[in-house]
Amino acid sequence: MKVSGIRVELTDACNLRCKHCLRKQARPAQYIPIAVIRTLIAQARPFGITEVGLTGGEPTQHPQFKEIVNTFSRAGYAITLFTNGADFGRAYKIISGARNNLREVRLSLDGAQAETHDKNRGKGSYAQVIEAAKICRSAGLAFSLNTVISQLNKSELAALARLAGELGSRAIFFSHLQLTGRPLSHSLALSPQERLRAERAVRNLQKQSSAGKIYLCAGAYAQNPVLLCPVPLGSFYADCKGNIAFCAMLSSLDLPLNGSQLISNLRETTLAAARRKLLQRYALFAHDRMRDFFSRRLKLADHFPCDWCLKYFKKTNA
Repeated sequence: MKVSGIRVELTDACNLRCKHCLRKQARPAQYIPIAVIRTLIAQARPFGITEVGLTGGEPTQHPQFKEIVNTFSRAGYAITLFTNGADFGRAYKIISGARNNLREVRLSLDGAQAETHDKNRGKGSYAQVIEAAKICRSAGLAFSLNTVISQLNKSELAALARLAGELGSRAIFFSHLQLTGRPLSHSLALSPQERLRAERAVRNLQKQSSAGKIYLCAGAYAQNPVLLCPVPLGSFYADCKGNIAFCAMLSSLDLPLNGSQLISNLRETTLAAARRKLLQRYALFAHDRMRDFFSRRLKLADHFPCDWCLKYFKKTNA
C-alpha cells in the first residue's frame, strides 16, 4: 500500500480539558522540534508524500506554529489543520499566509448545541468553534467538522449533520471515542450495540443528506473481522517526541508508547528504515489478528478495529 500522507503531533499541550481526551494532561507539555520537522520532510520525499495533517494536543499551541506551517508550505505539502477552534482568530492569521497550500481546516464539534458541546469541552468552547467555522466560511477556507460520538451527543447526530450544512462545512466526520482513561471515567463510552445503532444512524444520514458529505472514520464496525485495518500502512505518524508510531489512532493515550507500538525515533533512524520495521510489525499484527479469528476469540467489540488494538497493545482494561 502506498503511503499517502504524514500526520504530525506538533505538541501534547492543549488549551481545553475535554472529558473524552485520551491524555491526563498532568505532564509538562512537549513540542516537536523544528529540526525533526525538517528531517521528516527531507526523508519523506522518496515516498512521494504530498499531504500532511497537523495534530495535537492543540497544534496551534506550538510556539513555532507559524514556522512549521510555512516550512510544510514551502515544501509543497497540502496541509490539513486539526484544531479545536478555541484560538482560531490567532491561528487564522498564520494559516492564511499559506492558504495556497492549505487543504482544509478540521474543526472539532461535539454537540449540535452549546450545552452538549460545552459539557464535554468546557464553557464557551461551542461559541469559539462556531466562530472559527464562520471565519473559515467568510475567508473562503475549506473546512470540515470532526465529531466524536459519545453518550453526550448520540441523540444529536442528525442535528450535527444539519448544522454542518448550515455552517458551510465541506463534510462532517463521525468517529468512535477510544475506550480508555478519561472517556471511561466520565462514562462517555457507548456499548458495542449502541455504537452499531449510531453507525446505522450515520449511514441513514449519508443516504438522506443533500448538504456536505458525511463520513464514518476508521474504527467503525467491520462485518468481516478478517479484513485488517489499513490505517498503519496508509500514512506515517510522528508524535511530538519524534517517535514513529504504529498507528495515529492509539498513540496518544495516557499510557506511553510501548515496545510493540513504538516503531522508531527520527533522531535515531531514517524514515525508510522505520517503514521497513513497520511492515514487519504489521505482519506480526496481522498474524495475531488471524490467530484470534480462527481460535474464535473475537467478540462483538472486536469487530470495531480500535477496540481489538487497545487490548492488543495493552492500553485498556475495558
